[in-house]
Amino acid sequence: MTGAVELMMGTAAQESDCGGAIAQYGGPALGVWQMEPATESSVYSMFALKPVPMASVIKAVMLSGIPRPEQLVGNLYYSCLMARLLYFSIPSPLPAAGDLEGQWLYYKAHYNSELGAATRDQYMAAWTRIRAKLK
Repeated sequence: MTGAVELMMGTAAQESDCGGAIAQYGGPALGVWQMEPATESSVYSMFALKPVPMASVIKAVMLSGIPRPEQLVGNLYYSCLMARLLYFSIPSPLPAAGDLEGQWLYYKAHYNSELGAATRDQYMAAWTRIRAKLK
């Protein structure tokens, strides 16, 4: 697995137990990666509204007739792509494959932020659960 795949898996495991909760309890976050609509809008504007190659990919994975924020809940392709593009927009390099501590720190700094409730212990436990399911 690449570092990007591991980071995406760790994020989904921590944020929603890989789909166990697709709407945040008491908050606005949506989907497997628990992205807030404001963040989705920012990522969408960064990539889909500009003449960049990713714009056509974003539009290709969207389901017609469903508002963008709701795509985060019902369209795994879209929600995964938005989470990956959020990480892609960060100028610092992704942690290497196997660097779980680095992935936790990257996730906390760039996805969960200082306002997020995730702890290192929770992230590591979520990662351990998802890895066990993959074996």
